[in-house]
Amino acid sequence: KPLAAKWAALWIVEQCEGMGSAQNAVDSVAKYLSLDGVEDSQACATSPELQAVRSAFSDADASTMKLLNLGRDWIRILLPHVLAKIDRVTFGVLSPKDLANVDQTRMPLSRKLMAVPFVGKDVPSRSSEFAHPDVVIGLTVLGYRYEGLRESDVRRLVIQLKSDFARQVGPRDQRPACLLFRSWLEHAARGAADGSGDGEGEETATTQQLPVLPLPLFQVNDPRQLRRLHRIIRKEDRVISYYLHQHVFPACMNFQNVKISACGHELGSD
Repeated sequence: KPLAAKWAALWIVEQCEGMGSAQNAVDSVAKYLSLDGVEDSQACATSPELQAVRSAFSDADASTMKLLNLGRDWIRILLPHVLAKIDRVTFGVLSPKDLANVDQTRMPLSRKLMAVPFVGKDVPSRSSEFAHPDVVIGLTVLGYRYEGLRESDVRRLVIQLKSDFARQVGPRDQRPACLLFRSWLEHAARGAADGSGDGEGEETATTQQLPVLPLPLFQVNDPRQLRRLHRIIRKEDRVISYYLHQHVFPACMNFQNVKISACGHELGSD
């Protein structure tokens, strides 16, 4: 928990302005995220440490406090719950085989792209989904990091990049989509070279020929090219992060600023 709180604190401090000294802010945020009793006024009154942590954010604005409280929920409740689940046993992302065994025309997009409950080893539930949005986000991230991208996911990524490339201007090899695609390949090449144990991963990755064609020449309808690309980038963390933030979460995690609710009496009355 302290290590996770430290990482979360680093991210929160980057998102919030006016938190003072970076190191002091990180330490204060990490304590706020992990210590018991911060929200309890009586506990803070008897503990100088809790009182100091609570007073450090007494002047924080509403958005900062929302971020801090969300981070606290993640560190203390959500993250332990998510990490306790077992991939492909209690949750997972539907594999191509799983998708082939069901009628996809009636399947919601969230089941195709997000993590779903499993009822046994490699046995996804027929229709149920996780209800808590933060839990499903966490399990989806873990599912893709454990299992990697599917070939259909890589195909969707390349189609989007080639569409962006066609709209962008400038030299072909300097357009943002082309540079992003190349950075994924170079990062994967560095990882493969580092894993080989030759001690020259950085130099090898920058001098060797890239394993697939550059984006302008890449043919997404060529199965051989697509399979080769899939094999290379399927577990790259930055590719997975890009896919989740650009494709999965925007399509599946819809939200509204206002929630309309009513009780049974209101629905049945005049």
